Amino acid sequence: MVSSFSVRSTGKAATRKKPVNMDTRYVWVVLESCAMRNSAGTPSPADSRMKGLRLRYLSDSAGIIAERSMYWGAGTPLGEACHDSIGMDSAHTTFYLPDGQSSNGRETWTLVANPNGVPVDIQIDYLSAGGQSNQVVTDTIAPNSRKTFALKDKINGRASIVVTSRTAGAPIMVERSMYWNNRGAGTDTIGGYSD
Repeated sequence: MVSSFSVRSTGKAATRKKPVNMDTRYVWVVLESCAMRNSAGTPSPADSRMKGLRLRYLSDSAGIIAERSMYWGAGTPLGEACHDSIGMDSAHTTFYLPDGQSSNGRETWTLVANPNGVPVDIQIDYLSAGGQSNQVVTDTIAPNSRKTFALKDKINGRASIVVTSRTAGAPIMVERSMYWNNRGAGTDTIGGYSD
């Protein structure tokens, strides 16, 4: 039995259980099951109902492999686009994310999830080329929730990103999403991590 949990930025959770047989695959379409669509009826990365969404898959009896795919833009002049992220088997203390960009029509978002039952203090270091424009963001992520941070709020240009949990014994989960071409394309990564 695989249980999947959907956690929002509000910390409210919904649970769905689904038996998944050995050597099979199950696809959960979150937008359909949670009715999260924009006013045009299509999924959107900017849809406020999508912000803070985090999924957790647990197995009662065996290991599983999980990934999260996101699709948007169907029926628009640019056509459908997508990105995908592998799952993580556990949370970690520090994440190292590749170069993001907030200029020339590009967007970069750092998504930080707190899977713990206590608030977690985090630090985001935006590392610019040459180091002269480095910026630091500190924040607290509520228990069992997630926050999203825009690179453009701190840097107009390019930066690598390091995210660290500053709360002892409380690891986090992080990913970096990028969009360009008027959101006609995107990419996502969990980068590297350490404890």
